[in-house]
Amino acid sequence: MKSKKPNGAVLFENDRIIVIATGLARGSKNAKTGAMIQTWILYRGANPVQAIKTGADMHICGDCPLRGDHGKERACYVRVGNAPLAVWRAYFRGNYPKLELSQLADTFRGRFVRFGSYGEPTLIPLPIIREIASVARGWM
Repeated sequence: MKSKKPNGAVLFENDRIIVIATGLARGSKNAKTGAMIQTWILYRGANPVQAIKTGADMHICGDCPLRGDHGKERACYVRVGNAPLAVWRAYFRGNYPKLELSQLADTFRGRFVRFGSYGEPTLIPLPIIREIASVARGWM
């Protein structure tokens, strides 16, 4: 039996944040994004829904005025109970392998990439951004 290629991978992690890319397997069913690779910057210490309720989303959203205050007056369009929560849970189930810097070119070459589908993309280390952007077909 052939093993299924993971649809996501860890690009970076430290004691505070996790950066995950999803959509690595071609042929996305998402009509809005198609086969675009999405990156997610997530707070390690709480799932995205809890992070908003407690204010811990500041670790990955900074002082963005759209994040609101503990979920009140939140104007961000990202529905964290959907994809961000699913990605966070999959990470803690061990579903995503770690990609090393040397593996990024092969993974991202010729693909469209969205930096920061959730979370502040400036938290992604610059060497990772540079490597991906240098081989991607396009990025946003």
